Amino acid sequence: MLDKQKILTFAVIFSILGVSTLYIFSAQSSNRKMNVAEIDEKHLGSRIRTEGVISDISWFSYMVLFEIKEEGQDESLTVVCDRDIIEDDEKRNKLVSGTKVIVEGELEEYEGDMNLRIDPAGELIIKERALSSFTPLSELLANPEWYEDMKIKIKGEIIEIDNTSDTTTVTLTDLERARYELRCEIEADLYNDEKSIIGNPAVLEGYIRYEDHTGTWKLRCTGSFEVYSEEVC
Repeated sequence: MLDKQKILTFAVIFSILGVSTLYIFSAQSSNRKMNVAEIDEKHLGSRIRTEGVISDISWFSYMVLFEIKEEGQDESLTVVCDRDIIEDDEKRNKLVSGTKVIVEGELEEYEGDMNLRIDPAGELIIKERALSSFTPLSELLANPEWYEDMKIKIKGEIIEIDNTSDTTTVTLTDLERARYELRCEIEADLYNDEKSIIGNPAVLEGYIRYEDHTGTWKLRCTGSFEVYSEEVC
């Protein structure tokens, strides 16, 4: 027969194994990957991992708020992410509508809405960059501070051009509503002044900066400047 010391030793070992197994199972089940359509109120307070395509995104001074959907599905999930978590400029540039992402965080309720909050223990992975990564003028001008010194791509209609100085400056307005306007400086090697461009759609790539002497935000176009005919866009 086994003595009491051996029985006690075995009991402790099996107890430790049992607790470890339960912990591992609990961690896996509470952080399991789910489809967006499966996530509902009964999962509030749980840690969730899911993936989807960004369908809408809004930038704020302290956070980013975006919705994700599974391709071909109508159900969406709102994701909240603090600005401090997205420290990589490259990741910020890729976080646009159409980008496929993997997100992990805690499911919470805020003012009656269900959100997935990516906390410091969570994760945000860019799985596939959007083929078209344009930043809408409305989003850019609503929170220009967030985009400062970030490389962005915008599109709109050229409504004014000023080439009286060494640097050519164009004024761009959004194509849909013509409610937002942004002045853009074009590098000399990107601009061809032989053709008329006023009234034409254009795509510009560069960096948004604040000008102290004018008190306005301006795009410094350094990447690309492409002008199209009205029939193209």
